[in-house]
Amino acid sequence: MKKPRPDLNVMSGSIEGRNADRTDGQALADRIQVAQRRSRRSTFGVDIGAFRLDRRKFAINAALLGLALHPEPGLAQTPDGAEVVVHRPTELAWILAGLSPLDRGGNALNRDTAYWRAAETWFGAFQDHPAVTALGDDFNLPRLIGNAANYTMNAQGDLTRSPGSRAMWDDPAGDLFSRHRDLIASFGLESRALAFFDAQRDTLEESRSTLAGAVELADMQSWLEVQFVARPGAMTVFVSPVTGGWNFTNLDPETPRLWVPAATRPATPYDRFRIVRAIFTEMDHNYVNPATARLGPSAFGFMTEANGWATPEAWSNYGTAELIINEYMTFSAFLAYAQDRLAGEDLARTETETRRLMERRGFIRFARFADAVSGERRRGVNLEALYPAVMAAMRL
Repeated sequence: MKKPRPDLNVMSGSIEGRNADRTDGQALADRIQVAQRRSRRSTFGVDIGAFRLDRRKFAINAALLGLALHPEPGLAQTPDGAEVVVHRPTELAWILAGLSPLDRGGNALNRDTAYWRAAETWFGAFQDHPAVTALGDDFNLPRLIGNAANYTMNAQGDLTRSPGSRAMWDDPAGDLFSRHRDLIASFGLESRALAFFDAQRDTLEESRSTLAGAVELADMQSWLEVQFVARPGAMTVFVSPVTGGWNFTNLDPETPRLWVPAATRPATPYDRFRIVRAIFTEMDHNYVNPATARLGPSAFGFMTEANGWATPEAWSNYGTAELIINEYMTFSAFLAYAQDRLAGEDLARTETETRRLMERRGFIRFARFADAVSGERRRGVNLEALYPAVMAAMRL
């Protein structure tokens, strides 16, 4: 039986509200900050999260992950409760990040909306508050935002950690929200943040409902559970108008969480699948990464920076063949899902745009890899089962 999910302290009553060893913890922090700086000159567009932000999540300890695995793929048992939420402590963390100097001129945060202009007007007098200055100008964004999800905020603005919650990426030392909790609570009280959230309730609810209406979380997760062995819990998707191009996930099998940008209401199935892609390619890391770890280095060790699997910048951001191949497979899985749900021009545009996106991100052989996955699927094989054959074909 799965553990009860903590109270997410969502902002409307109508909103239904472990990990690998941490030897890569400091490397993760370094890589995220490098990626944040590079985002100013990125051509990756809305999917710059893309960089995934969390290098450590790819270095999965297979033995640990084995504790959360179902014995075989193909038996979908989708957990109940997958949902999209707006969450007050997380929103407060986004406000702090937006007031900071972090990534000015980049796209990690979205500071070009009516919502953010209202936030700047409301919170502008607190830009030099100790809660903002304590973060500095080059901090690790997911270590602030992701850990805010572990807290609730009562009507008085007090922040309380949810019982049983774990730090982002199982790294308490890197938990920026807990480290600065007292300052953050003080900022929220002095700035009357709850009053701001109440004034912006319609905008925040629109962000939540638009995203929730555009995607079918249960369908995505059911599809993935037919394709892969892993059995994480129900996904919670955190959305905020301040979220920019960075998407990330905590890769926690018990309480998996995703952070993605707000979206505009889609007009066509193609538009909808652009939104789906941002969520799906985070969600499926919870399935793909364990599958890659089980393959082992012998399956992907032939991939090197020198033999053209990724550009030097992509290798710099990801660092290992295992992390690179995770990106190949997560986006190939998305295309496989799109092929099962779209048709005609909508599917063709989705495939073309996704392939171009991956090429821009530096994954040079993605088209060939995706074609190999599609070819193997014609044999009626699920993705985890066909993974070795695809890797063998790519070795040629």
